[in-house]
Amino acid sequence: NPTFSPDGKKVAYVVQQACLEENTYKGDLYLLDVDTKTSIQLTSHGDAKGYTWTPQGTLLFAAKRTKEDSENEGTVYYEINPQGGEAARAFALPVQATRLEIVDEDTYILAATQNNGEPLKDRAYEIIEESPFWFNGRGFTQGLRGRLYVYHRGSGELTPITEPFFDAGGFEVKDRQVLYRGAQWEKGLKYEYPGIYLYDLDSGSTECLAEPNQLRGYVFDFWTEGKIMVATKEGGNPGMDYDDFYVMDIKTKKLTKLADYDHSIGSGSVGRRARLGGGRGKKRQGDYWFFVTTVNDGSYLRSINMEDGTISDTLTPDGSLDSFDVNSEHMVTCGLYGNKLAELYLDGEQVTHFNDWFEQEYEVITPEFHSYTGSDGVEIHGWAMKPAGYEEAKKANPDQTFPCILHIHGGPRT
Repeated sequence: NPTFSPDGKKVAYVVQQACLEENTYKGDLYLLDVDTKTSIQLTSHGDAKGYTWTPQGTLLFAAKRTKEDSENEGTVYYEINPQGGEAARAFALPVQATRLEIVDEDTYILAATQNNGEPLKDRAYEIIEESPFWFNGRGFTQGLRGRLYVYHRGSGELTPITEPFFDAGGFEVKDRQVLYRGAQWEKGLKYEYPGIYLYDLDSGSTECLAEPNQLRGYVFDFWTEGKIMVATKEGGNPGMDYDDFYVMDIKTKKLTKLADYDHSIGSGSVGRRARLGGGRGKKRQGDYWFFVTTVNDGSYLRSINMEDGTISDTLTPDGSLDSFDVNSEHMVTCGLYGNKLAELYLDGEQVTHFNDWFEQEYEVITPEFHSYTGSDGVEIHGWAMKPAGYEEAKKANPDQTFPCILHIHGGPRT
């Protein structure tokens, strides 16, 4: 999750490592100097897994470091100055925050988990009245919703933007407006596709730009003046066809296609088991909108011109791009390239070496590419990885055999 500081001179990022004793992952903040391309470690408690830059150039992150913090059922934020010094307790929220974005020095927008279900304490059963009722890695979700709030740091005032049973799934902030998606969902079957809404911080009013199930797709953002971008598909086969780029006029709600696209938008989907992932998948910068995309066998960075819809070639090499940030001068990415595990790259140059030891200690096999074209003309790609210590001459020896593992990942596009 690399991001540039407000002045562009530093890059903050998170390093996590498995802790077998506690069956968890420890995470700490690091800081990369753009000029020297060297890094320092900012925190050491293993509890800084997410962060936000403030306009003053400090870093806010959620953590619980004291007995008082542990007794707080909400979220406690600490603030640390990259110039030096210990992290200090900044403020506590009575909600379980999952994301924090700063509008100005006093105004924050945050997403939090709203629990509308019955308390789970001392109960040996689950009540299931909703569909879906669970997600991979999250367990049961009975009564859980994503909820948006406005927080004023000076006064401590916390004001909800959405209702308890409105499931808000993502948001963007620009010019004191909050663009978000979601839908009201009270037990029973869940809505198929979220609606899109615009909240005005000054008036406190909300405008619906697209009703739930009106538009397929989950990627959206502020665009040029008076417009938003929506990645969606008109018609087609839901779940099978990729989305295209559309622009919506906020006043008229009219949707106009900006560009066709035949790949994923805003995220990578390369099958892999060697990272934790997380971080930015899209960003506006100047006249361009940068986004992570999966093209055939790799995930890359591309950009689209916000005026004419021209889409660039891939801006990163073959491999798997996880997350990125760009400013007017530099690009920083986190990804897996060649046989390397995840590292940071500044303008294409590797600037961290946390996982170099792996290739030095283990025999890492380079996968061999194969393809097959069926009678319908569809080309299928695959790779073969020979065992460590494999010798070509032994293949003809009937006494020397190797077991084979066939791994097929679903998708249908991964």
